[in-house]
Amino acid sequence: MTYRVEYSRRAANYYRCQTEAQQQLLAERPYDANLAIPLRGKADMRRMRVGDLRVLFQIVDDESVLLVVDIGPRGDIYRS
Repeated sequence: MTYRVEYSRRAANYYRCQTEAQQQLLAERPYDANLAIPLRGKADMRRMRVGDLRVLFQIVDDESVLLVVDIGPRGDIYRS
């Protein structure tokens, strides 16, 4: 199944502030729900490591959407 990737405002803002190399790394990384780890305490959220960053996302199956909720360094991403 193919998912359409959408970004929350917070994730999109973080993405735009990154260097071109970091943006390229995030763009090339496939968001594979089978490889991502479920986030504890939030049944519908998953996390994935991309370089030094963590990407938090959720999958909306009925709309075939993968929503990237937040992107950030490991030390900051789980505080929000």
